[in-house]
Amino acid sequence: MEQANSVKLRRAGLLDEIRGADIILMILYHLGYNLVFIFGVDVPFYRSFAMPYIQPLIAGTFIVLSGISCRYSKSNVKRGIKTFLLGMLLTVVTLIFMPSELIYFGILHFMGAAMILFALLRPALDRMPPVTGIPVFLFLYVFTSRLSSGYLGLPGVFTVTLPAFLYENPYLLPLGFYAAGSDYFPLIPHLFLYFAGSYAGVLFIRDFFPAWAYKTRFQILSKIGRHTIIIYLLHQPVLMGILLLSYDF
Repeated sequence: MEQANSVKLRRAGLLDEIRGADIILMILYHLGYNLVFIFGVDVPFYRSFAMPYIQPLIAGTFIVLSGISCRYSKSNVKRGIKTFLLGMLLTVVTLIFMPSELIYFGILHFMGAAMILFALLRPALDRMPPVTGIPVFLFLYVFTSRLSSGYLGLPGVFTVTLPAFLYENPYLLPLGFYAAGSDYFPLIPHLFLYFAGSYAGVLFIRDFFPAWAYKTRFQILSKIGRHTIIIYLLHQPVLMGILLLSYDF
């Protein structure tokens, strides 16, 4: 089990600002998604070559930042349980109000589970220095990134096809073998990205980065970045309310 941090750690303003910018990008992305796939509005940008990369980039940034933040937490188990329960709340809400967009294992489910797993595995993870941990877990993330497509490895270099029966068991959904629902973020490969972020967190709490990384330059982004969970929970109902008032749906 984790030990509570006895020393107050210096907050890194840059992380809050990046988190704030990222949540704004996520809101804009979901606004476009709602317009195109729910309200049938033609948004030309959604047809651009960049779209398949934008959502993973936004979500990946959140995952890395969450991994960094786990090093600042006094209890990742408590944070993990609360976050996972918020994910379950979204499951219930989408089941009742938007069954076509039902979330089985979304980003909050993943984040909560990742926090708990980090707490349980921390003694082992701490044996590896950041200079090793970051590249190792980034490699594992890339190596397993095609799990949902049925194989592991590096396309064009080395791949291993996985047994088909793994993808027929719904109980393996959290691991990534049984893709289902909206906003799906399975533990594999995303847990490896989270762990890579946790090693970056070690560098942050050791004051490894330049002084400017610990200062706050953009107060608005910083304030937004400190309330991302609340914003995440509320942004879709607000967006849907605005769009329902704006369009004859």
